[in-house]
Amino acid sequence: RIMPRSVVKRLQQGRQVVHAFDPVSIFFSDLVGFTDLSSRSSPLEVVSLLNEIYTEFDKLAKRHQVFKSDTIGDAYMVVGGAPERCGGAEGAAR
Repeated sequence: RIMPRSVVKRLQQGRQVVHAFDPVSIFFSDLVGFTDLSSRSSPLEVVSLLNEIYTEFDKLAKRHQVFKSDTIGDAYMVVGGAPERCGGAEGAAR
């Protein structure tokens, strides 16, 4: 899910979707040593590990009201302050 549901809905309705957000924070994660670890693990172990880690990340994203933009392999990305605005620098830093 790369785009928020609200944006997808507007696009499907043929509506223009252009917004400016300020401030916005973007968080990227990358698991150090993941390639080496995954080469020494079974596919099920890799999937189980990623599921465990990203389930916790998803809980944090929900609790802090940030948008989970993407997960690719061991990379995880969330956005604070867009598409839902949050108050000031403190809100974006969540």
